[in-house]
Amino acid sequence: MFEYAVKCTRTGNWWAISVPDLRGVFSQARRLDQVEATARDAIALFLDVSPKSFGVAIQPEVPGEVTRARRACAKLVEAEQSAEKATVEAAKALVAKG
Repeated sequence: MFEYAVKCTRTGNWWAISVPDLRGVFSQARRLDQVEATARDAIALFLDVSPKSFGVAIQPEVPGEVTRARRACAKLVEAEQSAEKATVEAAKALVAKG
């Protein structure tokens, strides 16, 4: 299944949507959580296909602070997973030693 990159930029109260792989496909959405459905509809209309026949990758342009916060959250999740794995291994080792 082909996946289209969907770029979206906050402009006033709207998210401006573009699909770089498809010249002329533009739209807008009020909220970021509406971008995927709106982009799917625009792409499907442009290509005359079903909105379910392709994938979309939403790429919002956000301020640097948001990007840094998202990276920090991803590192936190990774650290939690590592800690959980280490805890399970430690418990197994303790059980094996009686």
